[in-house]
Amino acid sequence: MLQVQPRPPLNYYPTLSTPPQLLTMEQRISFETVQVYNCGKDSDSVASLSIPHLRQALLLLESEMANLRTQREEIESKLEQAVRTQCPSPIHRLPCELMASIFALGVFPSEEEEDPLMLPTLMLVSRYWHDIAINTPTLWSKIRIGNHNSVEKAARMLARSKSVPLDISVDFNDRYNRQGSISDVLTRAMDLLSPSIRRWNSFHLSVPNRLQANTALSHCLSEAPMLRVFTVHVFHSMQEDVVSQPPNSLFGGYTPSLESCSLKSFHLGWGHSILRNLQVITFDGYWNGSDPSTVMILGILRECPSVRELALRNLSDVSESRTTSSSADLIHLPRLTKITLYYSGSNRTLSVLDRISFPALERIDIMYLDDAGPFFDILHRQSLSTLPLQHLRVESVYFSEPKLVRLLQRLPSLRSLDLVDIEDLSSDVLKVLSRPSGEQSWICPRIQNLSLEGCAINRDQLRSFVESRLPDHARAFPTQPPLQGKTKTDDRRSTPPGSPERLRSLDLTRCHLSKALLQWLKIYVPEVRCDTRNPWGDSRP
Repeated sequence: MLQVQPRPPLNYYPTLSTPPQLLTMEQRISFETVQVYNCGKDSDSVASLSIPHLRQALLLLESEMANLRTQREEIESKLEQAVRTQCPSPIHRLPCELMASIFALGVFPSEEEEDPLMLPTLMLVSRYWHDIAINTPTLWSKIRIGNHNSVEKAARMLARSKSVPLDISVDFNDRYNRQGSISDVLTRAMDLLSPSIRRWNSFHLSVPNRLQANTALSHCLSEAPMLRVFTVHVFHSMQEDVVSQPPNSLFGGYTPSLESCSLKSFHLGWGHSILRNLQVITFDGYWNGSDPSTVMILGILRECPSVRELALRNLSDVSESRTTSSSADLIHLPRLTKITLYYSGSNRTLSVLDRISFPALERIDIMYLDDAGPFFDILHRQSLSTLPLQHLRVESVYFSEPKLVRLLQRLPSLRSLDLVDIEDLSSDVLKVLSRPSGEQSWICPRIQNLSLEGCAINRDQLRSFVESRLPDHARAFPTQPPLQGKTKTDDRRSTPPGSPERLRSLDLTRCHLSKALLQWLKIYVPEVRCDTRNPWGDSRP
């Protein structure tokens, strides 16, 4: 029969058959701790324990706790290492191809934008990321050589790019202070880059003078089947140069993919084969008889029927008179959507615009061209057929306001109107935009962005114009976010037919308006720019 042993008393502790001096550290601590605990149950026993004995027990406990902490740290370290080895992080389980695509999105946020610090930062994260970056040719496709980018660095990038299309930029200016002249470094750079011409997607060349530009282009004799963008900029536009000549067989005369050509103060030859079938044409900085004539520009436009953008900047004027051409002589440019005219000579520009038709024009900038009235007449003539103009910018010119008003009446699709530094601008323009006269419809009912920078404005007329563009029973601009299901179509339906759209942006820089008026405008217009500037262009406090 099973016999149950009685429960030992509280002050009971087992006797040791082994002497205490032969026990291990754990056994000694356990034994002495039990002794102290059992003695603490009896007040008479506590008095019999000596203070050194108690202190020795505490020291033994602290020593054991330290040993346990050390063991725990060692085990945690081994566990962490085992997890890293056997269970890698999700980022390390991604395929290399996907990691390379993520790197490319970080280095190149957009087609024309690049983050110069992102690539070096990625390569410093780990050896794994470094190897992925080195073996991703797309990350090395934008090669720059210039004042701050050496030829040696370009050689490394060219080797890592392997066979992907390249975007080449060679940019030197007068501040180049490295060893050797610009011409020597430019020759070395072109010797390095010329074997890869067949892979060029874009080529940008910026040098101080035309001789250096011709020296660089003399290396570009191979065919460029992938070249889309070609840019040559010469900084010293007033320099006379009749000795150096551009190469006759530039890119071997074969650039089937070329879409954009921008020339600044460089004489390529206005009948060159490269100036054909272009979509973007830019001429800038031609003086002292080196500028293209009207016949040359029209000849280039005739060879580029699919042109989308035309920019003429800083061209000396010609003395030829403007002649009205018949409809049979017009050059039809059905895809031309943007025209930029900046100090391009009134006679030349009028002669060119008078001989072309642009039924798809959406934006035109007229800047520093003296009298803008004839340009308004040409636009009005085009609007009689079709003119979907959405943005009109007029800067530093004078004109007859009735001509501008007559043109605005023909632009129902206009969304942005910029009138900059127009000294003689009266309140009549804002007045006709405020209310329809009689039974006539609204003028420019879809206009949302208005800029009156540097213009003298009648404050009462400005207030009346803003109020007239508000919907019925309008209050301050709503600060609550729109409903998720609300779309642009709903906004159009909420606006009564025939009513103008509400202003979204108003630029009143350098208009010297009162703070009270500006605060009132900010209530009803979401974006109001009104920073004041001094004559040197710096913002005032």
